[in-house]
Amino acid sequence: MGSPATSPAVNPDKMMNFAFKVVGDLAAAMSGPLIYIGDRLGLFKALADGVPVTTQELAGKLGLKERYVREWASAMVASEYLSYDPASRRISMSPEQAMVLANEDSPVFTGGLSQMIPDHYRVMPRVMEAFLRGGGVPYSEYSEDVFVGTERLFRTGYLNFMAEQWLPTMPDAFKKLQDGAKVADVGCGRGAALLEGPKR
Repeated sequence: MGSPATSPAVNPDKMMNFAFKVVGDLAAAMSGPLIYIGDRLGLFKALADGVPVTTQELAGKLGLKERYVREWASAMVASEYLSYDPASRRISMSPEQAMVLANEDSPVFTGGLSQMIPDHYRVMPRVMEAFLRGGGVPYSEYSEDVFVGTERLFRTGYLNFMAEQWLPTMPDAFKKLQDGAKVADVGCGRGAALLEGPKR
């Protein structure tokens, strides 16, 4: 590490550009828990039909407390994850937003990825301990959110791309499958690739 007297001169423009990038990344990270809440409590799915609703109506539909739904919705509108009509004071979700946040069969669904986030923060003390002592963090330290979230994340690819795009890139293996070859899925989660891929 150089001393202040020997450190390279700071370029103010580069510094500010980098600062804005880091602040933007951290601000985006703050949306992660709210996306998790919207996914796990069914808020996004309840809005996926595109019909504008008040936060009272949304809370009533899901049996949630309106005060919390209002704060969540305000943050999601500010992040442009939901739309808001000031005249009617109603929130809604566009078809594009629904494809990303609510439709589990969409090729761009992100619910599984958001489901994995809390566990990664929860085990951070163990990860830092491993930096000091080594040894790593065993899978047993993670909750079902990581395993189910991983499956939900990759399931969209299996469902939308495996049969039409991925398997044809391996013509020999693809022909064997078409001829009725049997496949064993070992150590790859709960078999989503086999359950979802062949349907297409």
